[in-house]
Amino acid sequence: YCHNKNVRNSNHIVPAEYESRTEKFTNCKWFLPGIRQMEDALYFSYASFNEFQNYFYWSSSAGKYKWYSFYEQDITKARATKYLIEENDYAESGGDTEDDFTSHSGTGGRADRTEILRIRAFRIDLEPYDY
Repeated sequence: YCHNKNVRNSNHIVPAEYESRTEKFTNCKWFLPGIRQMEDALYFSYASFNEFQNYFYWSSSAGKYKWYSFYEQDITKARATKYLIEENDYAESGGDTEDDFTSHSGTGGRADRTEILRIRAFRIDLEPYDY
C-alpha cells in the first residue's frame, strides 16, 4: 500500500519538490491514481491487454469498513482493483466483506495493506499537450 496521497495545491497541480543537490524545485509528474481513476483506466484502456486482466493493482484510496449504515476509513485496508474480462467490469473494493481480497483469482479488491499487488503509476504533464 502506498502511504502517499494524491496531494494537489489550489491550482490542482502536484506540488514541486525541493532537490537539495541542485538547490532547485523539480516537478513531480507521476502519481498513484485513486480508485475511480484506476477502475476507469482498467475498464476503458487496458481491456485489450491480457496482463492487466488477471492482476490486482493498488490505488491510493484507503479501504473502508462498514459501521452500521456508515462507511469509515479502515486503517488496515486499501483499495485495489482489476479488470474482470468475463463480466466486462472491474473488481469491487468497497467497504463490505464480500469485497475483501481473497486471492489473485478472486473478485474483491479490499485488501490488507501488507498484501503484495501491482502498482500502475499515472503521469501528469505540467504543460498538457493539445491533442
